[in-house]
Amino acid sequence: MDINRRDFLQIAAALGLIGAGSTLLAGSHKRIDEINATDIMDFQPVGKVSLLHICDLHAHLKPLYWREPSTLISAPNLTGTPGFLCGSSFAEFYNIKPGTLDGYFDTYLNFEELAKKFGKMGGIAHIKSVIDEIRRDRGRDNVLLLDSGDTWQGTAVALKTKGEAIVKAQNYLGVDVMVGHWEFTYGKERVKELIDMLDADFISQNIIDNDPFSDDFEELVFKPYTIKEVGGAKIGIIGQSFPFTSTANPKRFTEGWSFGLRLDTLQEYVDELRKEKGVDCVVLLSHDGFSVDQEVARKTDGIDFILSGHTHDPGPKPITIDGTVIVIAGSHGKYVGRLDLDIRNKRVANYNYKLIPVASNLIEADKKGLELVDALYAPYDLSLIHI
Repeated sequence: MDINRRDFLQIAAALGLIGAGSTLLAGSHKRIDEINATDIMDFQPVGKVSLLHICDLHAHLKPLYWREPSTLISAPNLTGTPGFLCGSSFAEFYNIKPGTLDGYFDTYLNFEELAKKFGKMGGIAHIKSVIDEIRRDRGRDNVLLLDSGDTWQGTAVALKTKGEAIVKAQNYLGVDVMVGHWEFTYGKERVKELIDMLDADFISQNIIDNDPFSDDFEELVFKPYTIKEVGGAKIGIIGQSFPFTSTANPKRFTEGWSFGLRLDTLQEYVDELRKEKGVDCVVLLSHDGFSVDQEVARKTDGIDFILSGHTHDPGPKPITIDGTVIVIAGSHGKYVGRLDLDIRNKRVANYNYKLIPVASNLIEADKKGLELVDALYAPYDLSLIHI
């Protein structure tokens, strides 16, 4: 009888046999409230391409407790729509059962009680275990890791190192492509230095040089897109950094750079990728925010998937608007989004998606990740604060 990898892991976990051959290690058979690491990773694979998505890490390298909001304020026409749901409304919309691991990660309901059961969330060493398990199962050349930004800023170790510690963490995770927002609070020159340290592509189609004395006046500051060959397919990825950076943050950080949605040029790049570059799938890696990206989907044509960020929403299920599928992967390292694509005859024939909760009490930490975090924190006396 043939068995697949998932079935093997479940059998091995039940027998207590999982060891050094799996990143999940012995945590796979330690059950808490009838869920284990194998359950968390359970996924019906599709096609040969896997896009992994993280967003809004805010420089949190260690596991933490992160409670979802109990109140969200919106314009009247957006109340009760995806992006403006929380608590019982969120649970009802996404069919999430109370008292479960998903209920704990996705809502504030019974948070204190469930925190005692399920423990902390995230941490790059645990994220790495999730990513490595998928890479091992799918093949490294069939997986891309995409980061929607708000990654380099938000903790003491990020501040002390001016973002360098977080770039090292991204390189350890194996991030392939990213965009930005709070990254720009380090200032233009430091952002360029950090990008030079980064192994990933930093892309943005919506940042233009507007300094009339610059040699690059009215030119793109960063590459607008990148093309990645993965799983035998050509994936065109367009970058969309936070369009309101120069108004939401002090202008001095990005003086001489102009931000905006720039839907006209976005459409041009979509068309260029399809008609001139011959890509099989167009992805928008975005930091617009979940509700804004829903409008982007309505006002553009030809984008297959939007991997959103900025608003910290967990999105357990994709939403589809005018043929564009939109997903978002929460914040603070709590989740890894997995999007599998079946690409045939130059188009997406099928896909499957799951938001994977990074339950650090259930998913074994990668040893090298723990060592990296210790090394990054070691020069600073941060022992009294967990940031």
